Amino acid sequence: YLAKAYPGTRIYLSGFSLGANVITRYLADEGIDAVVKYNIKGAAVNAVPFNLTKTRSVNYGLEKFLYGDRLLDSLKERILRSMDEAGVKYEFTRDSLMECKTCMEFDDLVISSVYDFDGVDDYHRKSSNSQRLTQIMVPQLAILAMDDPFFTGDDIPQLDHDSPLKIQYTQHGGHCGYVFHSANEDTPESSFVPTQMARFLKHVQNNIREENIY
Repeated sequence: YLAKAYPGTRIYLSGFSLGANVITRYLADEGIDAVVKYNIKGAAVNAVPFNLTKTRSVNYGLEKFLYGDRLLDSLKERILRSMDEAGVKYEFTRDSLMECKTCMEFDDLVISSVYDFDGVDDYHRKSSNSQRLTQIMVPQLAILAMDDPFFTGDDIPQLDHDSPLKIQYTQHGGHCGYVFHSANEDTPESSFVPTQMARFLKHVQNNIREENIY
């Protein structure tokens, strides 16, 4: 849409968590077309789970208590709001939704039915990006914290030195833990991740050579 509505405009993408996963998957699926057809010049993402099949630690123990339960509550709240305020009809019932005790159970019940996956394993496998990263043709920065409950350190993608995708690891930060921005006119402030992502996109913008693919 943007490429058609604003022809010639350079497009940059940014996302966090599953939004980062969507952007990464899109760029991998489109390959060179992302540049040639849609004029996407760069992307910067944070907390992208490259392999969703290895993100299940948030369903157990301390990580479930500290993060998983809060995420699950917010997911349920959004579905309930869509039922009550927008009248959306689902294949599952309100009671079955409230019976979900983990994010995995939510994915199995809600995501799988809404997006026509054959259960949570099928959803996680088909939505993972770890085997598609070499297809990305747009300069992209991904910032990951090694203690992110959605990321396991033994699943670090192996990329060629000249890959357009660059991954920056931090020792700490959790899941989107370094994301903060205040638009207060008197004391504007941004945390590490937004600042680093903006620096990367500015670098790409300032070094574009239109005769090359990116």
